[in-house]
Order: sequence, then C-alpha cells, then structure tokens
Amino acid sequence: MSVELSLSIFATIVSLCGLILHFIRFRREKPNLHIEVTRFKHHFASAKVKKTELKIEFYVHNKGDRATQLNKLELQTYNQTQVLKDAVDAHKSIRQNCYFVVPSRIEKQKLQCSFVLYHTHGEKRFEATSEETPQSLLTD
Repeated sequence: MSVELSLSIFATIVSLCGLILHFIRFRREKPNLHIEVTRFKHHFASAKVKKTELKIEFYVHNKGDRATQLNKLELQTYNQTQVLKDAVDAHKSIRQNCYFVVPSRIEKQKLQCSFVLYHTHGEKRFEATSEETPQSLLTD
C-alpha cells in the first residue's frame, strides 16, 4: 500500500470521527423545551357579541444546553396566532401569558385546544383544557 493511500484513508477516518462527534454534540446541546400550563380559561361575552376570549398562562422550561428565541404561539384549534419576543436561556424557565379572541361564541364548560410554540430551533406541540370563567379575561 502506498503512503498516499494510507494517509488519505487515515484523513477520511479522522474526518468521519470529527463529523460524528460534532453531530453528537449538536444533538446534546439543542434546546429541550417542556411546557407547563398553569392556567387556561375562556369567557364568552353576552348573547349579542359573537366572540370568545381565551387566556393561557404557561411556563417554558428549557432543559437543553442551548438558548432559543420564542417566535409565536399558535392556537391551532381556532386558527389564531400570538407573536412572542422572548428568549429562554439554557437550563432556565420563563413565564408566558397569551390572550386570544376567537370570532365565534363557544358555549362549553371545557375546551380542549391544541397549541404549537414556534422557536428558533423548531416547534413544540402541546394541548391544554380550558375552564369557563364568568368574567372578562382582560382584567385578569
């Protein structure tokens, strides 16, 4: 075997090892978000007004080794979006409040809703169940 061939095989093996180590580090350091819903309520106005207010309060826990920017929260069930501009550092948590107005009257005691939290490194899907409240959510 020639010296050039041996060196090229050695360089290929070293390059592959470096690539594998970089991929493992990337997978380990990515954000690992966990959502903890602390409060989720809805309120429909009077019989004349056809709108329903929804307010969700939740914590975003980043258990990963990389910070991420929160971009938006989408209420998929009713096609509503709320823009977010906060960042979550590695191994930190932040509290978020989002208020949605659905242009229809929803008269249910409990609402099961699907959410998608979009952030710099992907998206996090979660579900929550809303409790009906008699007062407006703007003053809450």
